[in-house]
Order: sequence, then structure tokens, then C-alpha cells
Amino acid sequence: MKKKMLDQTLALAGVFQAARMVDNIAHRGSVPEQSYEESINSLFSLDPSTVYDVYSTDHAAQLGLDIIEQVLSQEKPGQYAETIRYTLALIHLEKMLSKKAGLLSTIRRRVETSKDQIKHFDSSLHAAIISKLASIYVDTLGTFRFRIQVRGNANYLQNPVNTDRVRASLLAGIRSAMLWRQLGGRRWQLFFNRGKLLQAAHELNHQDGSVIIH
Repeated sequence: MKKKMLDQTLALAGVFQAARMVDNIAHRGSVPEQSYEESINSLFSLDPSTVYDVYSTDHAAQLGLDIIEQVLSQEKPGQYAETIRYTLALIHLEKMLSKKAGLLSTIRRRVETSKDQIKHFDSSLHAAIISKLASIYVDTLGTFRFRIQVRGNANYLQNPVNTDRVRASLLAGIRSAMLWRQLGGRRWQLFFNRGKLLQAAHELNHQDGSVIIH
């Protein structure tokens, strides 16, 4: 398996995982905390040398890899319909963002500020940090004409805490979509490179508890 395909697939798994966080919050009002923390922490790796600097822990983005395997193998495609929709929307929105140098600079500067403030709280998942990440999304990506419509239980989505978590997850998805594109990932690969993506996801997801460092 070529390193390039493995790298692209891990970054793509980050998009799927963030998208799944959005879906979970919208329909359940909760998230798998480890996966959620992995997604949020990926935002704070601002100058990675490799994709593994972004997903540095053992089996980071494993939930995303699981979803890729199940969707591409046609095991449970319907179960992930909303997750797939959010993933494609994040890829589209990130492509639009990539042409806006000013907004990219703003996002980076504000993420750096949020990263510096983590040490004042108990974790990157503190409500104050998530709120700041959510505001970054609103003030930058929220200004685009194209909007990601989040569907779910109104009782959950009307809760300000959940609204912040959704927006922070979307920002994390954008970060992974950017990494995927920088590594050569393209939307057409989701349709025409299904076999290679599935094989790469399977290989990454079954590495005996460790990530291969290249």
C-alpha cells in the first residue's frame, strides 16, 4: 500500500469522524468522548510534518476509519447517510475556504490563541475552548453563502452547549478536509478509488494497536 494513499485515507477518516460527531450531537446530544477529543485536538496541530502529527495517538481517527470501511464495503451505508452528507459538505466548504487567504489567516491566528488558552483549563474540551472554536467557525466559515444544514432533534440542537460542539466539530472537519486536499485527496476518489480507500482504511485500522510512522 503506497504511503500517499495511507496518508490521504487517514486524513479523510478525520473528516468522516468529525462529521459523525456532528450527527451524534444532533441526534443524541452526546458523543464518544475519545473520538471527539481526537477531532478537537487535530485543530491544534498547526504545523505538522506528517499526517501522523495531526492524528498522533494509537488508532487516532479510528472511528472515521471504521465508518469508511463500513460505507465503502456497503455494510451499513444507510446508517451513515447524514455523516456522508456532512463529509461531502465539509470537503466542498473547505475547497471554497482554500481560496480565501485572509480567512485562513484569521482562522489560524484564532486557533493559536485558543491553543494557548488550553493550559488555563483542564482540557481542550472545556466549554470555554469549545465556545471559542465555535465562534471561529461562525465568524469565518459562517459567512459563506454555502451553509451546512445540520439535521437532528430540535431539543438537542437548541441547546447552546450542543450548538458550540457542533460548530467546533465542523471546524475540525474543515481542518481534516484541508489536510486531505493538501495530501492530494480529491472528491472524485470517493467514487472511483473506492477499492483503494477501503484497502487503506482496513490496513490503518488493523495495525495491532499502533500507528505506522513513516
